[in-house]
Amino acid sequence: MAVSSKKATDFLLSYNNVSVINENDSIVPLEKIIDVLPNLETFEYYIPDNSSHIITSKTVKELLRLPRFSNIRRFKLSEIPEDFDIECFYEFVKVKH
Repeated sequence: MAVSSKKATDFLLSYNNVSVINENDSIVPLEKIIDVLPNLETFEYYIPDNSSHIITSKTVKELLRLPRFSNIRRFKLSEIPEDFDIECFYEFVKVKH
């Protein structure tokens, strides 16, 4: 099923071991998923075991560079790998709220 990324407001991928794959059969990083969803309001993602390409040490910095990232009202990640820079993300949340 094809879905228009321009219209999608909610993204939920939960309790499974699914990664988003591009046309080159490469795992799409978290920041790229969010970047192609301009109207995103809710984002919930249960990170699969093979998260080394989904979240890297650069992920938080790349997310915070996205102009629309601060418009997301609900952002939930489960099973976050150690590479996710939680301290940097926490600083962003403190400033936003």
